[in-house]
Amino acid sequence: MRFVQDCPEARLLPSRFHFALARLLAMARSYSTPPRPDVDRVVYAIDRHQNAAEHYAVSIWVAVSVACYVASALPLKPAAAAAASLVLGPIVAQVPIVVVGVLVLLFNRGKMRDGVGINSAACMTLFFLASAYFAQRRSPVRFVAWFFFFVVALNALAWVILALMRKRIRQMEAQCGI
Repeated sequence: MRFVQDCPEARLLPSRFHFALARLLAMARSYSTPPRPDVDRVVYAIDRHQNAAEHYAVSIWVAVSVACYVASALPLKPAAAAAASLVLGPIVAQVPIVVVGVLVLLFNRGKMRDGVGINSAACMTLFFLASAYFAQRRSPVRFVAWFFFFVVALNALAWVILALMRKRIRQMEAQCGI
């Protein structure tokens, strides 16, 4: 992890965010928000896993989406399915994490070579497949599934825009000594 001292502009560096959409929003905000002149001594960690708001937003989105998918799949009345999905949704969301984690341990013979990356890719693939399945249904859950595809497409577009702006991002990081 890298640290930046005495550079208030580092607060909105894109390299402090994980997802491309959050990086693009930080980049846009850095243009519209002037640095705080009243701050003279600051230290910022330059690590893409440090933004709690970004990670909580994504985890709440995934939890709510999985709960909607579980409620739609249960053969219960809507109110009972919604209540049951509040309990079953988090459990269903964690089952792939445990299964993939055990498989990674077994196939890597105890060596964790990028277990987090493998687990994240597997979970996003399963989330993608579940969304593709529920997007075809004629129930209101299809709107949740299509929202997933909208956010994924928006994030991909943000990644392309950031790739085109990588020179400017490197200049911003160089101004802060990175």
